[in-house]
Amino acid sequence: MIPTINIAGAEAQSPDVAQIPLTGLYHSIAAILEAGNEQIAQIGAAALRRHAPAAMPGVAAAVGLSSVFLPGLLRPDAHAVGPHLHDLFSKLNWRHSGSENGKIRNDLSAQMLTCELVGPTGIVFDPDCRVGLFAQNANLDYPERSHPAEELFVMLSGSAFWRRSGMDETVRMAGGRIHHFSGERHASRTAAEPFVAVWVWTGDIDFDKYELHG
Repeated sequence: MIPTINIAGAEAQSPDVAQIPLTGLYHSIAAILEAGNEQIAQIGAAALRRHAPAAMPGVAAAVGLSSVFLPGLLRPDAHAVGPHLHDLFSKLNWRHSGSENGKIRNDLSAQMLTCELVGPTGIVFDPDCRVGLFAQNANLDYPERSHPAEELFVMLSGSAFWRRSGMDETVRMAGGRIHHFSGERHASRTAAEPFVAVWVWTGDIDFDKYELHG
């Protein structure tokens, strides 16, 4: 069963939510992370809650694909936070994954979006942790990659086949969690539908140390 999030309750935790629409989203995503018992999830959730009052909406970068991911966020099988994220999608600073340092091939980067909510390049600055959103288009094989950062994904909509080096693929749908340790090779593949997920990086979070192996 997909865990439910009381978005109204999450928003009520900050008196500034009416003035800063992203604050409620940050608290809601923090609650999603807190539903797991991974230490990385607790670190990411704490960062989101700490920075939520400063989460100001902006103008989304002029990137394509936004309309590709919006319908999935409203599907009944999406995470409960889906409609909230749908309504705020255009207020987030989306960019094509890898566009900041050219680490991801253009043919892949053009089919993926990422938004860093908290981190060194996030909507709100944090030097020690990255928490963001990631969206991968349908029928896309995002091959093995690795990085020193420990990583967690939590699926919000759609489905994907995830693989850790030397292991068989496993399918994850909304609510599914995928945990990668530092340096562990991993891959994600979509079939007929795209997906949107939350991601967290802790440890050595330098993007320039990311490596694509395929």
